[in-house]
Amino acid sequence: MATIYLDGQRLRLDPSQAIGKGGEADIYDLGDGRALKLFKTASHPDFAGFPDQAKAAERKIAEHQRKLPAFPKGLPSHVIAPLALAKDQNAQIVGYAMPLVKGATELALYAHRNGR
Repeated sequence: MATIYLDGQRLRLDPSQAIGKGGEADIYDLGDGRALKLFKTASHPDFAGFPDQAKAAERKIAEHQRKLPAFPKGLPSHVIAPLALAKDQNAQIVGYAMPLVKGATELALYAHRNGR
């Protein structure tokens, strides 16, 4: 795994900290009440054999470089928002920390009849 920096501190992610996986990111429990959303790069194993998805990941990460720093600050506490940007050794944004929400229902479950 590449070196990640969060709040200027080097972060070591252990696969056992992984708590979820989505289309664009892997999610880790940081153990301090925060979760880390780590974006999948074009070389992520989930995109092997899917060049269109790998290209889309590249575009999305490029978009995050300008959108995430511009995310509004000072939002109400009930709005889940990035708390800190995660960067690689080249200072590229590769994810962000956010409050860890426990006991929530994944939106994808609503797509299934049994989950409604």
